[in-house]
Amino acid sequence: VPDRLSVLKNRYPHQIRAIETGLLESQSAFLKQFELVGEVVGQSTRSQFFLGAEPTWHDISSGADAERQVYGLMRIAIASAAGGVRAVALVGQAGSGKSTALRRLALEAARAGATVYFLKAAEKIDTKEAIAALSSAGTRQIVIFVDDAALHAGSLQLISGSLGQESNVTFVMGERPHVLNPRLSALQHLKPVLVENPPLNGEECAQILAKLEQFGYLGKLKGRPHSEQLREFLGRSRKQLLVAMKEATSGRGFDAIIAHEFFQLASERARLAYTVACLAYDCGAPVRIRHLLAVVGGTDIEAATVIRKELDGVLVPWKDSSTLVSPRHRVIAHQVASETSPLDVRRAALVSYLGNISSEVTPDSITRRTPEYIGYRGLINFDGMLSLFGENPELIRGFYEEMRAFYSEDFLFWLQYGKAELHFEDYEVAENYLNQSLGMRAGAGGNFQAEHHLGVLHLKKSCTRSSAELARQDAERGEQILRAQIAQRGRNEAYACAALVTHKLRVIRKWGGPRVASELESLQELARSTARRHPFDAFLQDAVVEISRA
Repeated sequence: VPDRLSVLKNRYPHQIRAIETGLLESQSAFLKQFELVGEVVGQSTRSQFFLGAEPTWHDISSGADAERQVYGLMRIAIASAAGGVRAVALVGQAGSGKSTALRRLALEAARAGATVYFLKAAEKIDTKEAIAALSSAGTRQIVIFVDDAALHAGSLQLISGSLGQESNVTFVMGERPHVLNPRLSALQHLKPVLVENPPLNGEECAQILAKLEQFGYLGKLKGRPHSEQLREFLGRSRKQLLVAMKEATSGRGFDAIIAHEFFQLASERARLAYTVACLAYDCGAPVRIRHLLAVVGGTDIEAATVIRKELDGVLVPWKDSSTLVSPRHRVIAHQVASETSPLDVRRAALVSYLGNISSEVTPDSITRRTPEYIGYRGLINFDGMLSLFGENPELIRGFYEEMRAFYSEDFLFWLQYGKAELHFEDYEVAENYLNQSLGMRAGAGGNFQAEHHLGVLHLKKSCTRSSAELARQDAERGEQILRAQIAQRGRNEAYACAALVTHKLRVIRKWGGPRVASELESLQELARSTARRHPFDAFLQDAVVEISRA
């Protein structure tokens, strides 16, 4: 029997080498969340990269990805950020190639001699261990890559703010622009450099086609003249890279490809489990295999057979994990969750999964941002309900009533149920549910969303009153709540300002009054000044346009 160190050397050779040279003493907890990037060792498993899966280190090491224009831009930005504690962010839509770019750049930086880590955690970063590990590095250059960075913006703010002046740490983040932009204010001290992932150009398409041919994935394009291949690919490349690849090489539309794959699954139980994984991953959360087994039901052997055989290649290990799986890509997950899966399957998947994870949505899981909590937070969200089920009050109310048995002690559940009733204009019930949410979490813990929606509720209710005096009281109460939120949180977010401008304008239009002109001017000035601080907030920009027209 080999000794323990020999086993570790075989399994984690580059990490053991680093430990032996004294670089990573006392960093075992840090390495549970951050992978030390080095030369790729071991045998490559069957790659799903060209079928839509996010890349593995073996995919990158074997050169499966094509050189992109954005790689050069990112290399320059990372090199310029060396020295001190800085940040570089690659922003682009889902499926545009961000994850591939980050892994390529991480491997190159490691080969160039930097100490490089890649975040692999599904949960919130252990900031204490991260600060201790990075502080002990002295002036050595460290580059930390964080994919899906929005979840970790608060942790990165705390870590970077705790590092000394001698530190030489560069955080390289990847995220969708509309998700990252509202969180950039927390990272302003890092002077983040934003690099946008541009649409594919002709040269990039040619290189991607060459890779597809090299690895045998040209599909319907095989044997066609190069100019025709390029024209076909360029015609689709204004969509996400992933969508372009699948459409161009199969000759069918992306939605038809995904639908065919979904309905070709061998059983209803496989389609249910796949829908669960897609719903959760569309919210940013991988799924634990044990939860999928519970959703599938039947004997352990039957459930395991569905996961292992019927969903082989459809679900893949999440970041090389042995316990977490996900669809191949978030773009695929979104298509299945919102379009492909039938409405009854979608609803059954939601109810089954949320019921199964309810015992694991605890204060500790909220603090650590576990996959269970991230999935619950996304799936219980009323805005998500609208995108999944449309304007269907009966179905949505029925769903929340079914979830009441599992989550009636959670403030977030009542917040989202209250938002639903507010949207469907049952103001009395909505106010009751929002107050229940505030009763469970208020004060120092904060429940600003419930307060925000109460403010909106009173302004909306003002427009339904038959009495001008009651309308005035409602409007004043709503405005008071939203202005208090603007004062408290206006530097970090624009939601309260956008809501106040939008809904107070409707009150003015409904009831008028002696000071209409001055009130409109005041709202316009508030909207414009807030828009200067939050230029990327779409709701606020719409409010600016609306109040300016008024």
